[in-house]
Amino acid sequence: MEVDTDKLIPITAPTRFQNIIFPDESFFSIQDKGNFFTNEHLETIDKIRNFAKKNFTELSQKKYFFFHGKGEIGEERLAEYFKTKGYSVVVGGNIPLEEQLNILANCTDFTSTVGSCALNMIFTPNNTNVILIPRYSAGELYSLPMSQIHNMNVNYIDSALSLFQKNTFGPLCYIISKQLKKFFGDEAADEYTEEDFVTFLQYVKNSISQGFKENPELRKYYSSVLPEFLNELKQREDLTKQFGIAIQ
Repeated sequence: MEVDTDKLIPITAPTRFQNIIFPDESFFSIQDKGNFFTNEHLETIDKIRNFAKKNFTELSQKKYFFFHGKGEIGEERLAEYFKTKGYSVVVGGNIPLEEQLNILANCTDFTSTVGSCALNMIFTPNNTNVILIPRYSAGELYSLPMSQIHNMNVNYIDSALSLFQKNTFGPLCYIISKQLKKFFGDEAADEYTEEDFVTFLQYVKNSISQGFKENPELRKYYSSVLPEFLNELKQREDLTKQFGIAIQ
């Protein structure tokens, strides 16, 4: 941000000020009209992007999957899938900010599950190819307008079955969906694997054990894919018995 930190004074005791300046909101929602950002919001983002340009180091890798690393069920498997598609996996909080910005400045392809980690896309170059994996039906409040700040080629590809979602923090469940495999042209695009079913059953068992109940709105949201998934899972009695889960 090019702020002179020598001018910053830590406040360690009750202090009186002649003037106090509060920053206004720069990203906000207006009911029935949508989400908006201010010119100041854009200027702030561009200042950080320009810092990355001035300190740019060329990297051979150009495709990255940004990963929360919070242990959501199936998310690590999702990261492994993108590795097979040539992506390097980055756990953003584990590397210095300057290094993270340089990775983003090198991006031609950026992928993440929707959430705070996905917002790193605003520091990628114009025309970056972006894949976002929604966590649930209302997960695009910030990511959609953020993707419009600069020109990006954005694809939302559902690859989750978070039926017990209580709020934006989970619980979450990611599988390797048929939609995702079709996007990459996989030969087995019309098939779920045993790992998908195991991931889902682990998620259901963990959610029930924590007292979560299925969210009817999310069953409706997944209505285009869930019946087929559950019908195929019903054929795997060995797995459902193993986890003690009755599929309805």
